[in-house]
Amino acid sequence: MTEKGYMVKLEGHVVNLKGKDSVSHPEFITKFTQWLESEGMGYTGFSVQVDEDGEAIEDIEDIED
Repeated sequence: MTEKGYMVKLEGHVVNLKGKDSVSHPEFITKFTQWLESEGMGYTGFSVQVDEDGEAIEDIEDIED
């Protein structure tokens, strides 16, 4: 435990349940960070967008149908 409280480590994937009507990776990070900050928390680390096989991709438009 830190002086500020507990820390949480996340490992995994965020799954898109809405199909192609999802937000872009940058928009997701912005909304995720805003939500954390509204709850008095913050995020440190990195994120990368991946395809269905878990392979890193440059941008959501790089996913082929």
